[in-house]
Amino acid sequence: AYNLRRPAKLIYSREIDIQTTSKRHPIKSHYKVALEGKKIKAMTIKAYMDMGAYATLTPIVIFRTLVHAAGAYEIENVDVDVYAVYTNKVPPGAFRGFGSPQVLFAVESMLDDIAVQMGFDPMEFREINTLRPGSRTSTDHLLVNSVGAPETLSRVKKASKWKELVKETEEFNKSSEEVKRGVGLSHIFYGVSLGAGGQALDKSGAHVLIDRDGSVEVRIGGTEMGQGAKTVISIIAAEELGQSIDKIVVHQPDTAFVPDSGPTVASRTTIYSGNAVKNACASLREKLAPVFCELTGSPLSSVRFEEGFVYGESGKKLSFDEVVEHAYKRNVKLFETGW
Repeated sequence: AYNLRRPAKLIYSREIDIQTTSKRHPIKSHYKVALEGKKIKAMTIKAYMDMGAYATLTPIVIFRTLVHAAGAYEIENVDVDVYAVYTNKVPPGAFRGFGSPQVLFAVESMLDDIAVQMGFDPMEFREINTLRPGSRTSTDHLLVNSVGAPETLSRVKKASKWKELVKETEEFNKSSEEVKRGVGLSHIFYGVSLGAGGQALDKSGAHVLIDRDGSVEVRIGGTEMGQGAKTVISIIAAEELGQSIDKIVVHQPDTAFVPDSGPTVASRTTIYSGNAVKNACASLREKLAPVFCELTGSPLSSVRFEEGFVYGESGKKLSFDEVVEHAYKRNVKLFETGW
């Protein structure tokens, strides 16, 4: 590139790519758990992380490993040490979960081992110890808002018919010598977005434009890399505007049009770009509603947008596209920015 004064692209074969590019950090975890009855009273954890020949992103990954190591449980006494070790290997880096799956797998395996040894029901054991409103996490974070864990466990227990399922599995295994069945669950928490260390980067912008034919153009700063961001953003825009999803167009990200929205990492696109789109669409809906009221005589309080139509009182309705056409004739601004 330097000598030719032209861009150069290096494309690895799949084999070379797997051999030489960064992977997830391997972690060996050692747990000690103290119980009082079925209540976890203390947990000591030592985890050793292989970071390869260079640290790269390890300092941030190791922080998340530490935060998640004790799992989604209310534990009075917690002592966690995570060590990152240099080795003569390819450096690990950012990988889905970012240091969490390794220790969450370990703590869930540990709880299952305890349940088997003590004769506890694994579901009930987790229900007793799960985080709930008023609990403190292992990093002393007081949870004062909604905590969905107890309800989630309860609904899984009911939907799976847990007791009957366990009993059926045990009976099957007694009668079958060669084929065996297992039943189990895992119960984790996982922090999305960039957290305390990255709050300055946690922002996202969106531009939404309704065209005269009723189609909706959406631009966000998050990148589509195969995770389905365009689909999620389309669904959010369609639901918020009440327009059919096939009329939503989500463009490829281009910072010439959309403000910097932070990195496309940490499971943050749906929350940040999604809410930016939601805010912009809500503003547009507020501009369209008075137009519909003027056309139909419906009160503003009765207006709702659903599945390509706008509805008012006494069954009055117009298509979304019709309302947009009338809005254009009235020079209504049908472009908004969400943040």
